[in-house]
Amino acid sequence: MIKNVPGAGHIIGANETFLSKPDGLTMGTFNTGLIYSQLIGQAGLRFDLTKFSWVGKANSELRVLVMGVKTPFKTIKDVLESKEPIKMPSSGVGSQDYNETLILAEALPANFKAMPGYAGREGEMAIMRGEVQGTIASYNRHPWFHQGEGVPSASAVWCQEHRDLPDVPHANEMNLSRKGGVSLT
Repeated sequence: MIKNVPGAGHIIGANETFLSKPDGLTMGTFNTGLIYSQLIGQAGLRFDLTKFSWVGKANSELRVLVMGVKTPFKTIKDVLESKEPIKMPSSGVGSQDYNETLILAEALPANFKAMPGYAGREGEMAIMRGEVQGTIASYNRHPWFHQGEGVPSASAVWCQEHRDLPDVPHANEMNLSRKGGVSLT
């Protein structure tokens, strides 16, 4: 039997899976954001990721900060200099995009505000409507970037260079310091 247990950025399903009787028949797949949730000690976690039996990770993806084409943010410098909060959609508290927004806000520092409540592709639609300005997402899995609605050239690639984004700074090129700000090397 397949049972979908949504909610709280996969925390509810992960809790249920972790607390289930170990019968060899129960499996789960979760949002990578659970790693962040456990690291920061988020409330509501009843699982310990180190005590799951892991089969593997389904993919490896390049995470990219991308801004909507209708925003004033054309470069990472524009993002860093924003005085107004930059609204970033997320599916929910504890989700990967929510936690990555908080982490990136600390690391850059940038004036990001995580906005939960945008499940699935709703965040992209909200960017297109102008409700929110940007998102952190998988570059390889999002045709939205390639359809002219997002500006990955105005973003910070999460951790590595990509052949399609040679002019986009990545985290390894940035001197990240909450107190000292950011400089590009």
